[in-house]
Amino acid sequence: LDALKEHLGKLDLAGYDITLEPVVKCGVTAKQFRVKTHPAQSGGGAHHIGSPATHGRSLKTIERIIGEAQIPPRPRERALKAFRRLGAVEAGVHGVPVESVHFHEIGAIDSIVDITGYFLALELMDIERVVSSPLPPGKGFVQTAHGRMPVPAPATAKLLEGIPVADNGMEGEILTPTGVLLLSE
Repeated sequence: LDALKEHLGKLDLAGYDITLEPVVKCGVTAKQFRVKTHPAQSGGGAHHIGSPATHGRSLKTIERIIGEAQIPPRPRERALKAFRRLGAVEAGVHGVPVESVHFHEIGAIDSIVDITGYFLALELMDIERVVSSPLPPGKGFVQTAHGRMPVPAPATAKLLEGIPVADNGMEGEILTPTGVLLLSE
């Protein structure tokens, strides 16, 4: 965790903390990685498609933050590739140019730390391959900033194309676009 914090500290970001907390799930003890943002310092929301006046970070800005960070090249390139894919999916879902996709401040901080941290952690632990069971997309509907959406939401569904899924019977959003993105990249 200290090495990960050191590398993430090289990103031009403020307004977050990361923790590794013990958890027990289904009787199994594990550690859960958490990104905690500070709304007073960083704004709010996850992502937004809108006018240039909308506050937030564009894909270009996020690429600059990650690209200029003095972190190892492989996790940097993997994080950039993942963000470019996420931006393209969001743009396609909303029918706008990728330049119009803006990630609100908290969403941008969460996403930058989650995505970059994931690839840094794989590098730091010398993990070459991640294997997953078929992913449970969930079902039903969720209320979003864009209104009532089916589960999986359109961006998640697009990212799931070509990936094995399995219905586990759970209602609601089980997978987020970031979760699918990380497992598929």
